[in-house]
Amino acid sequence: MLPLGANSREQQSEQVSEFLLVPYVGACIHVPPPPPNQMIYVKPSSVIENPGLFSAVSVSGQLREQLGEYKLFQVDGSRTVAVSYVMELDAIAPAAGTVSPQFIGPWWQTLPARVSGVLTQSLASLQFQPSPRTML
Repeated sequence: MLPLGANSREQQSEQVSEFLLVPYVGACIHVPPPPPNQMIYVKPSSVIENPGLFSAVSVSGQLREQLGEYKLFQVDGSRTVAVSYVMELDAIAPAAGTVSPQFIGPWWQTLPARVSGVLTQSLASLQFQPSPRTML
């Protein structure tokens, strides 16, 4: 889940008014974004609690095809991403039994996504279990 907002401070807030649903934790502007047919724009009918930038979520709702472009803001810049779908959100919850993404292709093409995945998992662990061991 990638919160959309006017700036990175808004993305770190405790509430979210719109977000992009992406296929794996860590998909962001620092690695090539997923293709448009793997991203969904979600605008809940009311503001929801932010589960955290590095948290996987499970959603349900009405999905429809609708092309769009949305601007992602991060600490070090922004990027416009194309999206193929929109969802009318019914429910959202933390994902149970999250599985790591499978990377297909030569190692040099998948290396950025693999490194991003390791860093994302480390940051998620640090968010929920702050300790010197987690930092290492």
